[in-house]
Amino acid sequence: MALNPMTLPSNDNVNPYAFCVELAGQWFMQKGKMIAYYGNVNFEPLMATSVAGFVAQRFSSPLYVQDWVVASGQGKLLLGDRGFDLNSYNLDNGNLTIRAGNLLAFDTRLQLKQSIVPGFLTLVGTGTFVAAQGVAWF
Repeated sequence: MALNPMTLPSNDNVNPYAFCVELAGQWFMQKGKMIAYYGNVNFEPLMATSVAGFVAQRFSSPLYVQDWVVASGQGKLLLGDRGFDLNSYNLDNGNLTIRAGNLLAFDTRLQLKQSIVPGFLTLVGTGTFVAAQGVAWF
């Protein structure tokens, strides 16, 4: 089956190793985890002043801020991580701690906090995130 932007799934796995995010707004994405994108998408590092106020409200992890970008616009993002199995998860008014290296992307409804456990991050709120298999949760 040939894939093109019209046949890609929406917010689902393309295969066990690639996930397609339907972008309609903004998502936080770890640098180096995108395979491809289609559409009108802009990428800004979290240090950029144009997103500083927005980032301060949603992203509170000074040790990891340089590892993330904000993808904004309309289109599709294909994510992958070294051939690991990927899945999306929905957090419903929750608090979830995850190994920093396993978190690929999350929607901007969630807040990201630095965990007290070294090498881990905590997602808070309601929203969707994409993670690689082997996710450690507390």
